[in-house]
Amino acid sequence: MTPTHLLIFAGSGLLAGILAGFLGIGGGVVLVPLLVALGYQPVQAAA
Repeated sequence: MTPTHLLIFAGSGLLAGILAGFLGIGGGVVLVPLLVALGYQPVQAAA
């Protein structure tokens, strides 16, 4: 994991938390598609 990935994960976690709280949905709805787009397997992203 590179420092760039860490920054992307931190920013996406913050964004997912804000969106999940604002919309009343689970954060995984936002994070799993993002992790898949970054190249992770769906099984890894959902774990």
